[in-house]
Amino acid sequence: MIAFDAWQPMLPPDLNPILADWLLTPDSLTNRLLATHYPFSVRLIGLNHRPPTHDEAAMLGQGVEQVLCRQVCLRLDGEAVIYAASVCDSSDREWCKTLDRGGRSLGFTLFADQAPFNRSPLSFRRLQLGDPLFHAALPFLISLDETPCLLSLPRPDHLWARRAAFSARHGGQLLVQEVFLPTLIAKLTPALSLSNPTGSR
Repeated sequence: MIAFDAWQPMLPPDLNPILADWLLTPDSLTNRLLATHYPFSVRLIGLNHRPPTHDEAAMLGQGVEQVLCRQVCLRLDGEAVIYAASVCDSSDREWCKTLDRGGRSLGFTLFADQAPFNRSPLSFRRLQLGDPLFHAALPFLISLDETPCLLSLPRPDHLWARRAAFSARHGGQLLVQEVFLPTLIAKLTPALSLSNPTGSR
């Protein structure tokens, strides 16, 4: 069995500082992306029921047999920069209703003024090849015209992700997992050397 890195409460000190700053964003990534000079959009990848991964079951509860998973790409100027997979117990009607929102950003609801949700502290993970989240994110590195947007970038051997659980008044939880793609750093720092766009540790 492959041993993947565990989720951690802190980032390594030698991580690319620009990437670290984005990973540590305390509130909505949607709002921060909107604040860039690039056009922002959300691409809905899918809304599907499936068994939870080991990590998801550990966060949502071992009794959860099926989750509703909403997969999206957050894009700047048509290029995917963040892949997000948000999951809740399939039997939780309130959170399932929240996830069934088409291409509207989830951040607008979770971080709205006086939103009735509590968020757990952020945790971080260095995703390796073969990790379920890495595997889920990599195929969606595409641009608006469906051509690969990493042709000018080296294929990453790891990606960085963060996650947090949102709790609602009815007691259910929503797990939001966000994977930061190399295109984010490349787009925000065009002059940056692309030899190590995902940082090191």
